[in-house]
Amino acid sequence: MMDANISGNGRRPPHSQPLSLVDIDGALLTIETVLKLTGLGRTKLYKLIASGDFPERVYVGGRVRFRAEEIRVWNARRALRPAIPTHQPNPKGTRKGAKGDA
Repeated sequence: MMDANISGNGRRPPHSQPLSLVDIDGALLTIETVLKLTGLGRTKLYKLIASGDFPERVYVGGRVRFRAEEIRVWNARRALRPAIPTHQPNPKGTRKGAKGDA
């Protein structure tokens, strides 16, 4: 009896393997796969798309897909960018709302 997770060629289908091990060159990825590969949330992804800072969507039969190679390149470029601090310390060195603040 054949394992239900193994295709006719004896290999497990890509969805059952870790994403980093799947050979996806030339593939079209679903948004769920892109979210897993990039670590982005759905809202952030859509903001990046709207601003032009993310690879273009491809429509296949009315469904949204992304080119795997473009996602891989985008991820590599993102890894090379310097980190931008999201919190700036208060210039006076005090916290907002601390005792004595007016």
